[in-house]
Amino acid sequence: MKIRKNAFTLVELLAVIAILAILIIIALPNVLKMFKKAKENSFVNEVRSTFRTAEQKFIADGGKGIIPYNEDIVLYTNVSVEDFINGIEPGEGESLSEESIEEIRNILSQINLNMSGRKDLFYFIMLNKNGEVYLTIVGDKNYSIRKTAEFEANCSYPTLIKGVNVDEITSDDIREPIDNLGETFYELMNELQDKVCPAGNELD
Repeated sequence: MKIRKNAFTLVELLAVIAILAILIIIALPNVLKMFKKAKENSFVNEVRSTFRTAEQKFIADGGKGIIPYNEDIVLYTNVSVEDFINGIEPGEGESLSEESIEEIRNILSQINLNMSGRKDLFYFIMLNKNGEVYLTIVGDKNYSIRKTAEFEANCSYPTLIKGVNVDEITSDDIREPIDNLGETFYELMNELQDKVCPAGNELD
């Protein structure tokens, strides 16, 4: 008597492959979506970590910044001298003297958080003397988060309504990557200025 070997026929193998292919097609979008969400959540955690490092340095330094001519502002950034100058209004950066550039370089070296870990993560975090965050930019080659505080518009005496809250930052705040950090910083500074003193309401 012949004993039948347990083996798949070609038709059965093709059927199994077809079923697996269908399952992959169905599952792939969800897998990719989960992968993207995991990357976004990881980025948000890095943003929060950067915030907390800035807060710790703010406390350690006694809330004192070194921004020239403005003791009410504390700024932390790892922007390069080149990006900082490139972000200045067109034409202004070209007129900077070597002495001014060296002064900028010295200031930037002092307000760098010198964080360990990823080297491609850049940031601009601006606080007032009370530790409330006015403006933040954090990004890498894939994502960025840019937020400014809320103010009651008043060109004479603007009132801070709400600073940027690190615990309220979510993946919904993620935007496209930034090409030029210095340029984006000045754009957000202008946005902040418009909140404080909207165009047309300036003092004479």
